[in-house]
Amino acid sequence: MDNLFLTEDVMFKALLRKDKTFEGQFIVGVKTTGIFCRPSCTARKPKKENVEFFDSTKSAMASGYRPCKVCKPLVKSGEVPEEIKKILSDIESNPSEKITDY
Repeated sequence: MDNLFLTEDVMFKALLRKDKTFEGQFIVGVKTTGIFCRPSCTARKPKKENVEFFDSTKSAMASGYRPCKVCKPLVKSGEVPEEIKKILSDIESNPSEKITDY
């Protein structure tokens, strides 16, 4: 990690606070689960001794971690998921139709 201001303490505190201002600055790998997350992930927080910090998703995957299913770190932040795009499209094309579970 090249940023001198991003110490492990700063990054861990950002993780505990789910701080979105740190998005894109680092990735957190959880040793006990083998998962990597965004700093803002809402999943349960690990103990400090069980985390490893990376500067990119690529380096986390190269170290054997897989992406979190909660925060989806491989999806661009702020991008609308495909399933939501489909729902929005259905609503726009049929605004008077009732929405049902299917």
